[in-house]
Amino acid sequence: MRKPRLQHKNQLPRDFNILSNRYVEGHEAKVSLEREIQRRQAAQKYWETHDYEPLVGHYINPHKEAAFQEAMEIELEKQPMKSFHRMPPSLQKGEGFVYDITTHQVKNEDLYEKELDKQARKTERDALSWSRAENQRNSGLERAVLGETRAVNRQSHQRYVETFRHGYNIVDHRDYSDPATYIPPPRTRPQPTLWQAVGPNRPPPPPPVPPPEPAVAPLLSTLPVDGPWAETTGRSLAMSMARSGLSMPSSLRDLSASMPSAAAPAPRATASSIAKLQQYEARAAEAAPA
Repeated sequence: MRKPRLQHKNQLPRDFNILSNRYVEGHEAKVSLEREIQRRQAAQKYWETHDYEPLVGHYINPHKEAAFQEAMEIELEKQPMKSFHRMPPSLQKGEGFVYDITTHQVKNEDLYEKELDKQARKTERDALSWSRAENQRNSGLERAVLGETRAVNRQSHQRYVETFRHGYNIVDHRDYSDPATYIPPPRTRPQPTLWQAVGPNRPPPPPPVPPPEPAVAPLLSTLPVDGPWAETTGRSLAMSMARSGLSMPSSLRDLSASMPSAAAPAPRATASSIAKLQQYEARAAEAAPA
């Protein structure tokens, strides 16, 4: 089969005759269509940059003219405040523009409403800040109380019991057996029994353990009886009595006779101290030259 030859563009029929400058078919209709297309293209390019009629004073496009008139109305409403907004902020916030400070007559309702709105917003912000501060303070107090309660609960109730076991206060010597003596209530709780701790129908907890009966503690001397402190105390006592012109007692009986209350026996610690003094004097006599 023979392959068809491609047609060259020079062999195609031409629609326009370049010698007569006319279309081969339908010359008038085609020329009119081209002129209309050119006119519309020129009009489009013209209205892209010429949309305002300077002689009449309005936009040619009605939609654009309506939008312009609406924008002008908004600007006219803002016109009275434009000069005010150009003032310094210190003058804008001055109360003299809002009301008369002498007669308290409002001069500008808009500024007065803005000031009221500003104060209301500030009050709302302050209320939130006060609420947060109150919540934080209450939370801190709750944590402090919880920590204090836990610190007390970690202590044994036996410590409270042992505080009043001596029967008197070791600082001011108040008698706990006296009804007029104030005894602080316990902050700790006695340890519950096994049934109270794990029983499903456990009875109510027992009342706090009452303090023990006051015991009368013996009044002992504070003089040391053993160790180097006893010897130092005895040496100091001997030097004091020598400066006072008194002789050192040789026995507990002599010391009791020199006391104003001879009927009362000397404490045990005092007898031990005197024995230490006697031993010191004996060693001093042995070391003295003959």
